[in-house]
Amino acid sequence: RYDGVHFRVFSHSGKDTSSLSSNLITSIAQDHAGHIWIEHQSGDLDIFDPKTESIQHVTRRPLFQSHPVVFSRDSWIPDSAGNLWCIENANGLCLYDWKQCRFSHYTHRSAGLASDTIHGLLEDTHGRIWVLTQQGLGISDDCDHHFRNIPFPFTVFFKTAEKPGFDIDDNMCALHERANGEIMLADEKKLIFFDPGRSSFRT
Repeated sequence: RYDGVHFRVFSHSGKDTSSLSSNLITSIAQDHAGHIWIEHQSGDLDIFDPKTESIQHVTRRPLFQSHPVVFSRDSWIPDSAGNLWCIENANGLCLYDWKQCRFSHYTHRSAGLASDTIHGLLEDTHGRIWVLTQQGLGISDDCDHHFRNIPFPFTVFFKTAEKPGFDIDDNMCALHERANGEIMLADEKKLIFFDPGRSSFRT
């Protein structure tokens, strides 16, 4: 951390349980409250509060310990309520609701997902959850989180387990909400844009 004059380093210490889970960090994300979520190579997940400089160990919370999920790199998001959404490999989508102390598992069978293999995840500015599958986009805008699927009108090219050199961490694709409300993503060959207002794709 740099305050304009000095640097302060936050690191893992085996003698301090309030320190970071490890020094091997693979990704970070900031939530709506300004907290920084930190993913480690070990699969552990921490939350750093810049105001108090305190660290919470998410994957050591009782709810996570009772419902552990192994997720790929960059396959999770904190939502606007501070909950954790994460993608489980070929097994749909999981939600940790910390306030309600509730774990939910959403799949093709239980929530209408087009596929249990999910390539990307996003919460938009309206609080809607978007998922990306080989078949298209899925959107959930209700409290029960049943997904409405929007199929791609063209062929897309995502990395799959059948392709040579496949790594499970390569399975993820970033979803981004543009200032005009479009959802943007990319496969191996092109940029793809979806306009929710018109319910139309363009490349």
